Amino acid sequence: MKLDTVGAIVDAAGLAISNTAKDAEVAKLMGQYNFTPKRMQEGDNVLATVKALHNNKEAHYDGRWELANRIDKALETVRPVFREHVEVARFAFRSEPAILNSLNIKRIASNKWSWIKQADAFYQKLESHAEPMTRQGANWEEVAQAKASIAAIMEMRRDSMLIKGKAEDSTEMRNQAVKMLKNWVLEFRASARLALKDNPQKLEAFGIRVRSLQK
Repeated sequence: MKLDTVGAIVDAAGLAISNTAKDAEVAKLMGQYNFTPKRMQEGDNVLATVKALHNNKEAHYDGRWELANRIDKALETVRPVFREHVEVARFAFRSEPAILNSLNIKRIASNKWSWIKQADAFYQKLESHAEPMTRQGANWEEVAQAKASIAAIMEMRRDSMLIKGKAEDSTEMRNQAVKMLKNWVLEFRASARLALKDNPQKLEAFGIRVRSLQK
């Protein structure tokens, strides 16, 4: 069994710990080659840590994926409403370039987060120009709802960035624990080859290939 993935390392450690515990003879022999019950427990502790950190990492990434979907759905809903309000504002203030400039609606940004920031600033300033917008048929309940939706999206983005940081931290911690576990497995295998040199079939139980048994 190659130790080239996290899953393979976890499986190898699990085999080493479980199959040693099940075979008193093997446990005794491994104890003579530096893998005493204490050393086996150390490996089991690191294995448990790797699993916990991996699950934590996955939970963070799953949470971020779910939040990203919520953000995308919210964006799909609010973007056409924002565009409609921009068109109304452009017409309402067509003769007032200073107001149009302050609202920053000459062009709607194409980048997702750029137009969200643009929309947030637009709605923050729009209330001070309510009368001309109302004359052009602006529905202020819709405006308030759009403003709240934009604020909620920005809050979700902040949450997403926070989760991203936690996910990256969890990944780094997991990777460090995996390195420790891999080293433990490599040392275990080296000791097992010596301890079980007269019992090569038992090495197979640890996922260690023995050439003489592969023929």
